[in-house]
Amino acid sequence: MTSVDVDTDKEQGKLSWLKKKKKQPRTKVDARRIDYRYAEDGPFFFIKGQGVWTGVILGTTSDDFASELELEQQVFRSNELRSALSAHFSNHFGEEEVTCHDITRHVPVDISRWENQYLNNCWNPSELFTTLIQDKVSPFLSESTPERRQYLLIRLGDFKAPVQLDPLSLILGTSAAVSEEVFNTRDLQPFRDKASSVHTLLSSYGAAPMERVDLAWIIRKVFHGHFPAENRTMVERTRPWRGGYFDEIARSHFHTLGDCVRIDNPHPDNGLGKFSYTTTVTVDFNAIGVDYQYSHAWGKLLRTLQRPVDVSWRSKIVSSKEWSRRIKKAFNRLNTESTERNKAGATENERFDTKVALARQAHDSQIDNPKPVIVSQLRLTFSAPTEEELTDIMGQLQLLFGEEVKVERRSDCQGFLLEEQLPGDMTPPKNGFLGLGNSLISGLTGGLRGDERWTDIDALSFARLDSSPSVGDETEYKTNGSTLGWRGGPIGYTLSNGSLVHFDPMVQMARNSGAGIAILGSSGGGKSSLSLALFFWASEAGAQTIVLDPKNDFEAFVYYLSFGNQVNEDGFADEARAGTLGTPNSQFQPCNPRFWDETSVISLGDGAPGMLDPWGLSDSYSEGEAHARNVVELILNADQMKLVDVAFQKMREVHEKGLNTAPPSLAELGSHLAQEIEHYETISQKEDVSAGDSMIARDRVQDLRRVSDALDRAAARQYGRLMFAQSHTTKPFSIGNQRRIVITLFGLRMPAEGTSVDEWEDSTKDAAAAMLLVIGELSRLFTKTADEYSTWQQRRGRRPRILFIDEGYFITAFKAGRTMLDVFLRQGRSRYFSCVFISQQAKDLNKISENATDSDDASTNQFPVIFVFRQNGMSEARDAMRILRPKFAEQNTGGVLNQAAQTLLKPNEGGQLETGMAVMRDVDARVSVIQVDRVFRELADAAETNAQIRNASQSVNPSADGSEWTIDTSTRDMLRTGVVATEVGEIRQTLNANTYEYGEYEYLTEMAE
Repeated sequence: MTSVDVDTDKEQGKLSWLKKKKKQPRTKVDARRIDYRYAEDGPFFFIKGQGVWTGVILGTTSDDFASELELEQQVFRSNELRSALSAHFSNHFGEEEVTCHDITRHVPVDISRWENQYLNNCWNPSELFTTLIQDKVSPFLSESTPERRQYLLIRLGDFKAPVQLDPLSLILGTSAAVSEEVFNTRDLQPFRDKASSVHTLLSSYGAAPMERVDLAWIIRKVFHGHFPAENRTMVERTRPWRGGYFDEIARSHFHTLGDCVRIDNPHPDNGLGKFSYTTTVTVDFNAIGVDYQYSHAWGKLLRTLQRPVDVSWRSKIVSSKEWSRRIKKAFNRLNTESTERNKAGATENERFDTKVALARQAHDSQIDNPKPVIVSQLRLTFSAPTEEELTDIMGQLQLLFGEEVKVERRSDCQGFLLEEQLPGDMTPPKNGFLGLGNSLISGLTGGLRGDERWTDIDALSFARLDSSPSVGDETEYKTNGSTLGWRGGPIGYTLSNGSLVHFDPMVQMARNSGAGIAILGSSGGGKSSLSLALFFWASEAGAQTIVLDPKNDFEAFVYYLSFGNQVNEDGFADEARAGTLGTPNSQFQPCNPRFWDETSVISLGDGAPGMLDPWGLSDSYSEGEAHARNVVELILNADQMKLVDVAFQKMREVHEKGLNTAPPSLAELGSHLAQEIEHYETISQKEDVSAGDSMIARDRVQDLRRVSDALDRAAARQYGRLMFAQSHTTKPFSIGNQRRIVITLFGLRMPAEGTSVDEWEDSTKDAAAAMLLVIGELSRLFTKTADEYSTWQQRRGRRPRILFIDEGYFITAFKAGRTMLDVFLRQGRSRYFSCVFISQQAKDLNKISENATDSDDASTNQFPVIFVFRQNGMSEARDAMRILRPKFAEQNTGGVLNQAAQTLLKPNEGGQLETGMAVMRDVDARVSVIQVDRVFRELADAAETNAQIRNASQSVNPSADGSEWTIDTSTRDMLRTGVVATEVGEIRQTLNANTYEYGEYEYLTEMAE
């Protein structure tokens, strides 16, 4: 039940000087019912005692590589939120004071909420995907690093309606001997409207409405100490909660031990010890004024302590209007008193004079710059398995704050300080000190009376409780109450504290951001591991994933997951080239048939002649000619293009006049060149032509023959024949409907990064032209794709699609490739297809914009999400830093920029990025260093690109049954913080079993029986 059973000897003992010496201490038990009465979602609000409250989850900000201006703006943004809240209550409700409660907690992943949200947003997840998520990933995430989260609770007012008891529960009673209340809609509706207006306001500042599951977890966490409190609803209901439901989600029993409380383990058989020791300290700043210094932002510094430290900060915001009135009244009173003292010839009083001076300063400041103020009480709470460890943490806190801050560990009220952290109105002590009860509670903040402090509203922001290394997917709440986005699967952890990084390539578009994702880094840094993991999860979730795979990494990945260790056998590569794998006559049959059936591998190197003819891939002659010109420009130089232009013109005339009924093709271009050659040969041989004109004609013939020979040679080359050779079939290149389409360029020797296109080999130019046409075909296909029906979501809509471009510099090196990618990216969001651009250097992004120069920054609109793996040298590192933190790079040059950029190098070069580490900038522009984790050993084996160890890694078959896959916890456990121990076996089953589902009166009947 929601009650507090407290051994109160110590807290009553503080008044022992009023009593005779006791011969034997007596234990008094405080068995008050913590008076939560009602809660509902949509909009979220709850009633505790007489107070009605709502709450939001504040957004986090990242400080890594941020400029000083950006850091200041983050502080101002937090100030603006609270000022706007005060103005909202003043302007809309006529209330000049707003009671708030900031709560910061380290929250474990709510796996049920994450799992439901993720699966609900999948288009058509495979059986393998759902099995992995439900049976493997969810339990794995439940034991990861808790996420520091900042809640802001706002008091909406008093619930003054008379108490109405449920007749049935009044008759039956309950195990707690408490009857349930009944609430009328007309009494609740004003608070629903008020809560909704607050959520609408704060959503524009990145805040998300709380839900009952959040409230339930905070309540449980207060009384769990360092023991894990399961973050799940426990009572799964859509109807509102009443008091009895709170009785079922929170049970507590603790003993006060002077300067701490001892909390009993709610699951004593879980091997985590019998007790947790928790203490709450009060914090008071001795100085009259405190200047903001980022390096002294204690909210950020708390993350460095050995144990999680929770924050409870009760406050009341007084509007600028009300504060102006109060300060004017106080100043006038002090000014009058000062005048009277002077008239009376009173002796000087330094303390009084200081008070007058401060009042004058506050009065003048409020006139010049009216703003709200706060009165607040700050508490910090931490827990440990022993009292000795509490003492150690206390010492660390005192060092962290320094001598200017009084951090006090009181020994007379630890139980009440613990209760003070509960959301909502504090329940008055039953006995109290001298039985005063309510008089112990501050009328200003709602906490224990005694250490209230008036400050500027900046004090709440200077702490930087919003500072967090967290990056990745987030759900965005709009002002109209709708939600955008979700949290995707885990891709790794932040390096600083091991918090989870969720990422799904489709989320950024769901949040109305750009379609591009950039993965940059030198060879061997780990970018392939991330790319392949994203490819796997996206395709298995139902997105159609198409890969341009010049290095064959993706091809090898799908072969292993489909055929297992057969990839090491003789003859496998030959059948792969021939396209016969898995066919009835093949000696290689898939160990994962469903995965292979949903996979298509297209080898352009073995493609049919003419399969990529530009006109065969186009809907009109003009469109085909435009593509054909782009292709020919890669093969010929500028002077040769002038010669072939005439052939293009004649070819167009022939088809427009209907003189050639056969479909147009690039192979036809040679015949029109032949006509030009014949024409100039005739001129050169005429007797009436001057010697000069004859020489010009002969030169033109030679030039035209060179062009014709170049086209003939292209038609004979491996990739050139796809475009220039005569097609033997009327079936052009097409994209299937499978989950995965891998388009390979087998045998291609990639050009070195930075090599000019003019220096490329002819075969390389052919391959680039082929990829260009494939991208164009994908763009055309996606643009024309109609809505499809999702059997999983049971609705029609756009099927998500993702294009992976590996070795992206190969495409951005020439103008036509840059232009097509630019169009592709700009259309992506509206068409719901994403583009994952994988390359080595940041400057490859800048080339995508057709008019970009070497000094241009990459477009953050097109690539809102960027992963930067280790860079090869300071020049590349500086370019990467410019796209990660553009403002930082603008405001810091020379040594400062170099110092930041150096972190992007290898450790032996003075950097921080080992293999598998990257700096991520997410869609919210947060930046943090992450460690990539593929989670499953099967995915790590499939993604192995080191030829020396690949055979050993791929010596066993991956199971087709996801329940048999193996999770590798080593990366998570290495980086994990804030977790006491791993719960396994029956311990977790016990926690998960505590789920309740009741009918409206069913539970009352059961309890009565």
